[in-house]
Amino acid sequence: MFQNQLHKFMLAATLSVPIVSLSPQSTLAAPRYLEVYNNNDLDIVELYVSPMRSDKWGQDVLGANILPSEGYELVRLVNSSHCDYDIQAIYEDRSSDTGQLNLCEDTSIEFYGYGGDD
Repeated sequence: MFQNQLHKFMLAATLSVPIVSLSPQSTLAAPRYLEVYNNNDLDIVELYVSPMRSDKWGQDVLGANILPSEGYELVRLVNSSHCDYDIQAIYEDRSSDTGQLNLCEDTSIEFYGYGGDD
């Protein structure tokens, strides 16, 4: 009798657990982090990250912050469901660099300034 009740309890517990899809698309939709290194003499005053398929940059992910010369920033990307991204750094003198990154394979990019990015 005890085994029968235990079996029913285990079955009920198993069925009450939410089913989570483990498809690649759903696992990629979680927040991700991008490491940005500024190996330039100039501060990065704006930083834009967008999927490669997008024709718009979106919002500046630094917001009111700046990424100082020789500095590092960990950028949180919310609901990033893509792998390939374009990343644009705007420096204090308004010059810019653009790099590309596959976030499924690498999580960091380094900007050297004046077209010499990663």
